[in-house]
Amino acid sequence: MNLAPLYYRSVIAESGGPIASIRWRQSRDFKYYEAFAELRHELKPSWLPKLKIYGSADGTGTDSARMSAVYKAVSEALERWAFYETSRSKFASEFGFDIDRSTSGMSCYPSFTAASARKNAKFEAIERWSVCAWWEGKLKCSRESIGKLDVIKLQTPWPSTSTIIVHRSSNGSHSYAFATGGSFRIALAKACVELARNEQALANFQTIISSGHSTEPVSDVYERRLLYFASTQGHLEFMNRVESGSGQFVAECPPLIVDREIRGAWSKYGFVWRCLIQP
Repeated sequence: MNLAPLYYRSVIAESGGPIASIRWRQSRDFKYYEAFAELRHELKPSWLPKLKIYGSADGTGTDSARMSAVYKAVSEALERWAFYETSRSKFASEFGFDIDRSTSGMSCYPSFTAASARKNAKFEAIERWSVCAWWEGKLKCSRESIGKLDVIKLQTPWPSTSTIIVHRSSNGSHSYAFATGGSFRIALAKACVELARNEQALANFQTIISSGHSTEPVSDVYERRLLYFASTQGHLEFMNRVESGSGQFVAECPPLIVDREIRGAWSKYGFVWRCLIQP
């Protein structure tokens, strides 16, 4: 049952909630909606980087249904609120932010129990660990084509999950996404949504560049990564990793060093959970 309408009924600032604004748009091919949620200004820390490609929204959500996209955007904004408040606080080490100071392995979910938030957080922790381990040459992979998609399957030590990387080329530019799910089908569906978001972000950025309205260099590391791997040089490096098939079979799952709820003012609206796997 989707409990977001119940838990998020007073999340907007006019009702005393943390969300200053929500906006949405339909994709160019009309296949999905993308929503953006902004936290109130006073909830945002001064150290936040200025994003030029992904935009200033604290939460984004994509779905074939407009309200589902909105609920996902709100959930991610609440997750970021928890991250902003906790990652540089005296409690940071309790949640592994001294090891990985990012939102990796975090999830917010509006529900009666924390089960869904914990499940999503663990999937994301597995996803990030697996992609990093593969890039470092510690996991094997296999490759197949599905339509216009290049699909890279990572051989992880979690038998009940599937972690994949998808790639698609368009007009000389390359876009990627990765996801983990309880099955290959679920992981592929999640990765395709993320891929569409990255393709849209790159297209919007190129439009801005072409219009001459943006001359400042991109400084955020995630945005720089997006641009690098969209280039011919970045794609060549990626394909060299894929075609080498290097790595090894990891039989044992690495330890889960963080697996707990992050409580705070956001807990009024949903459970925020973090899982972190030993790097």
